[in-house]
Amino acid sequence: MDSKNIYISTQTFIKKVFWLTNGNDSEWNFIGNDLIKLKLLLDIFFEREQRFYFVTDRHHSCEEEKIKIYAFSSLLIEKQDFSIWNRQFNKVIEFNKIGVYRIGIYNQNSLPHPFK
Repeated sequence: MDSKNIYISTQTFIKKVFWLTNGNDSEWNFIGNDLIKLKLLLDIFFEREQRFYFVTDRHHSCEEEKIKIYAFSSLLIEKQDFSIWNRQFNKVIEFNKIGVYRIGIYNQNSLPHPFK
């Protein structure tokens, strides 16, 4: 899939993502530039998956192997918004340039949030 179609797909799926909350009733969790936490997060949440969609914008999104996803993420964390999706588009980690992330699971039965 080319960059534009990856980006468009994620914009469609994200409307039906159920965001997991932490103990503070927030979707967002602090990561800063902690690369060890980043690697653990990807390994635990995505388990055995080896290929992902790395999404920044319409022109710079791609499908890559896990090792390259680590490299891309470590370069952009706290610098740019991006997200990482599994190939089925049913799991996502979204990173914000201020050093926070949120974890979501696609729920095809949910209605999109009316204010998004």
